[in-house]
Amino acid sequence: MPNPDYTILTGQLVKLDGVDYSLQSMDASLEVKVDTVDLTNFKSKGWKLPVGTLKSGDLKVELIMTPAIVSALWNKLGQLIPFILRTDGDTAIGVGNLEFRGSALNSGFKPIGGKVGEPEKSSLAWPTSGEVTLHVAA
Repeated sequence: MPNPDYTILTGQLVKLDGVDYSLQSMDASLEVKVDTVDLTNFKSKGWKLPVGTLKSGDLKVELIMTPAIVSALWNKLGQLIPFILRTDGDTAIGVGNLEFRGSALNSGFKPIGGKVGEPEKSSLAWPTSGEVTLHVAA
């Protein structure tokens, strides 16, 4: 029997600017991190004392590009785009189906390019801007 604590992504929800791009998404992730400053002092007896300061994140999405997606991203180039990522788009938000919301800066994308015989794709890697929130209940 599978362990219920594992998350196997099969139907992830990916929304950018209110539009569901789950059908065009091949990969999506949100990475968050905290900057640290070192407050090591003589009283720490040689042990480092890192302290968390500013939080930041990166939204990464690989999209199969369509003319509509290129147009939408082009028109929002350099602007903040609200996003929603959910573990399973077909299931209600809950402890086993986390949803993350925030905004990311459309700092660039590949509007054209690819290989012969393959779908045109673009890998977005946008920095988050402002607070990213975790939702466990609708």
